[in-house]
Parts: sequence; C-alpha cells; structure tokens
Amino acid sequence: MNYNKILSSLFCLLLTMSLPSCTDWLDVQEKTSVEEKDLFTTYMGFQDALAECYATLAGPSLYGQNLTMDMVDLLGNLYEQPNDQRMPMFYYLYLHDYTQSRVKDNIDNVFQLFYQVIAKSNIILKHAAKEGQSVLTPEERQMVSGEAHAMLALCHFEILRLFGPVPTEGTASDIRLPFSQVTDITTRPENCDYSTFVNRIRDEFHQARTLLAGIDPVFDYTYDELNKLGMEGYEHVVVKDPQYMISRQFRLNYWAICALQARFELYVGNKSEAYKIAHEVLDARTASGERIVELSTLADVSEKCYSNPSESLFLLSVPDVLKYASVFGVTASTVDADMVHTIPEADLKNKIFEDRYLDEDKRYTDGWKIDAVKTGGGGTVPILLKYFHEEENNAVLTLKMQTKNQVVPVIRLSEIYLILMETSDNLSEINRLYKEFMLARNVNLQTDAFTMLAEVDRGVMYEYLREFYGEGQMFYYYKRKAMESDFPYGMKDFRKESYVLPFSDSVKQKDGE
Repeated sequence: MNYNKILSSLFCLLLTMSLPSCTDWLDVQEKTSVEEKDLFTTYMGFQDALAECYATLAGPSLYGQNLTMDMVDLLGNLYEQPNDQRMPMFYYLYLHDYTQSRVKDNIDNVFQLFYQVIAKSNIILKHAAKEGQSVLTPEERQMVSGEAHAMLALCHFEILRLFGPVPTEGTASDIRLPFSQVTDITTRPENCDYSTFVNRIRDEFHQARTLLAGIDPVFDYTYDELNKLGMEGYEHVVVKDPQYMISRQFRLNYWAICALQARFELYVGNKSEAYKIAHEVLDARTASGERIVELSTLADVSEKCYSNPSESLFLLSVPDVLKYASVFGVTASTVDADMVHTIPEADLKNKIFEDRYLDEDKRYTDGWKIDAVKTGGGGTVPILLKYFHEEENNAVLTLKMQTKNQVVPVIRLSEIYLILMETSDNLSEINRLYKEFMLARNVNLQTDAFTMLAEVDRGVMYEYLREFYGEGQMFYYYKRKAMESDFPYGMKDFRKESYVLPFSDSVKQKDGE
C-alpha cells in the first residue's frame, strides 16, 4: 500500500469519525427499524455506526470545544472572569450560576448528547449480538463490541463527573443518575444510586478490555507505527483490517480504555486499582518490546504540534479545531481581551508556573505565546497555543495535519504519570517518575523534588494545572478532592454543591428521572 493510498484511507476514516452524518441513523422520528437493520448488514455498516459515535464526541458541543476549551475550564476558573455583557454564558459558568437559560441549555445539550452516544452504542451491541453472528467474523464482532462497551463506559463516566455527587460523598448522596442499557432515546433508562452507577461503569470497562485483549493491533505495534501503516519503512506493520485499523489512537483502543479506567478508579477513590491499571499502561510493550507510546518531548514542539499528540492514548479528529480555538485568540496578532480566554502574564508566570523553570519548561516557553499578542488597549496577553497549527495553503491535508494538528486529546500518557505519582506510596518511585515526566518537558531535575509523601499532592495538583490547560481536567480534579478552598489559581471559597451540574426537568422526564 503506497503513501497516497494510505493517506486517502486515513483521510476518509478520520473524516467519517469527525463529521456528523447527513442523515442521523438514530433519529427515531424519521428512521424506521428496517433502516436501522439495513445499516448492520455489513461490517462497514457497523464501523459507520461507531464512527458516528466518535463524530458526536468530537463535535464542538462535547470534546471538540465545550468540554475542553470552554465550559469545564470556565467552571474551574482557569481564565480571567469573562465580560458579563459580551460573553454572558461564559460569565455565568465562571460564577457557577446554573440558573441562566443559556447555561441551562448548554448543560442540557451535553447531557443529551452523551445519552445519544450511549443509545447508539447500545444499538451497536444489540445488532452485534444478532446480525453480527452472520455478518461479522468473530474477531470483528469482538472489536466492534469492545469499542461499543468502551463508549458506554466513557460516556457514563463523563455523566458521573458532571452530574454526579462529589465522589467522597457519593454513597451518602440521594442523587440518582440514569444508566442506559436501552436502544432508543425514548425509553427511560434505569435510575441508579452512586454505588450501582459506579459498578456498572466499571463493568463496561471490564467488558471492553476483555473483548479487545489480544486482538487489538496495539498489542503488536506502537501508535506511531499504526499511524504510518503502508508507508515506506513500515512494511513490517501488517493488520487484518487496514481500512479500520490504520490509526488506533483515534479509536477506543485497549490501552486507551485502560488509561480511562485508571482515571475513573482514581476519581471514585479506588487508588490501589488506579495505580495497578496505570502501571499496566506505562509498562505496556509491543510484540517487539517497544513502548506503545512515549512522553511528548521537544520533538513535538519542533513540528509545531502543541497538544502533545505523540503521547496521546486517545485522540479525537477535529478538522475545525483551529476555528474552535479562536476563543484563545491563537490566529490573531491583536485581540479583544474581553472576547478570549486568557490570564494575566504575571499570574501565568507566578501562580501557574510558580516562577520556576520559565526558560526550560516547554509548556511555558512553547505552550504559550508571551508578549506578542496585543489587546485593543495596547497591552499584551498570553495566548495558549495548544490547538494552534499552520493551515495548509493549498488545503491538502497531510498525514501530520490529520494525526497531529487537527486533533483534541482525551487522555495522554502524562496523566498516567500523574496518576501513578498520586497513588504510589513509594517516594523513590514517585521521584523517579517525576524526573522522567519533567525531562520530557525539557526540565532536567538533578535532585529529588519530594522529600516526603506529604509534599506529593500539592506537586501533582500544580502539574495538573500546568499540563491540562484547555483540556477540561482541573474542575474534575477539584471535585474528586472535594476542595472548597486553597485552590492553586482562580477559584476562591467554593460550595461543594456547585460541583454538581443540574439538568432540567424536561430532560429528566425524557431521559428517565
């Protein structure tokens, strides 16, 4: 398979996974059961159904923008307080005022979109169990079903993080969340208490891992090898299904599922299991003994790939990411400070990076544009470059554009390092991991950073803050820690009740409350 052919195949695969279908096959008002059944008469039909799930996740209402660049980081107060007149929805999110109509609509839309993906995934599983017996090979059925179960685990987990109780108070909470195992969006799913909901998510992760164990190409090859399948120098990469296995980084592959489960177990307070699973990911090797993925280094920076795609365990293809990232002012030389997400330069230096390693740490030196973007008033503001890339002048997408630029990371290897640091009780291991982590950020630590375990939590918290700006993770960190004060940046005194996002009465009635 030559380069042009593989590039074309990859473009088609990622385009399918990132653009909504012209006719949504889940639209129960327009589609009949016959049409639904027709979709699952071929392996391609099953893959198309999965691709629609990925496309919804990658859209601007979910990970493409809202859950990464906008809503969740605004809830975490990572940016300057938005202007109440010019950016009212962002302003009320920043203040945790969930009563405003635009805020309520945004939150409800997130809730509904996740349950649409959940319903689609359940439909895929239903047909894989029926038509799949004759349409799919046993291995194809395992791959399709494994990804569908992983989709259920991920989406329900996000519902838990947004709408569920603070984990430390979960078992005492009277909040009930719908865990959906139904195959349409009109049937009410079962409402579950915290413990039941958590256990069902864990079961979905387990089923996904069991189905993909041993058959996912990531057991044989690195992500980079699979991204370059068919290119010169990669003739040794052979998979049974080159059309759909060409880039496992963009699918819920086995190691991505493990990483997400490690995040989940830490979130619900199961630190020993989080540590165990995170170590499985870190220790993962291919058939030839190579690491599945390495921490991102200055090599990504030299290629102007600022979102650290080379270390991502699960990426989403977002062709319009540059447009969505305009909220950071990434393509402008002059910005309206009231219309972009930014922070004062002094806060970035002194509070986020604590005035440490400013000449070395690539997250500061290359992750932000400093003193270059002017405001209308003549000042300057730092601009986050995480999603910035140069557009192709001739509009021809290259392999780099597809796999490293037009992407949004869902989970990266750097988080696995931080999970291990937080859950380990071995100070020597923690310091070793931190030195590896910081070396990849271009900081060569000569001495141990931590002299006692009591220092680790604060260190990890600040690394989350520096590492995941614009990725929507800090608010969830605060929530799982049940923090009400002593935030590293932005947040002041906080009521734990505001960690629980509400969804409207109409959505509750529609989705099973």
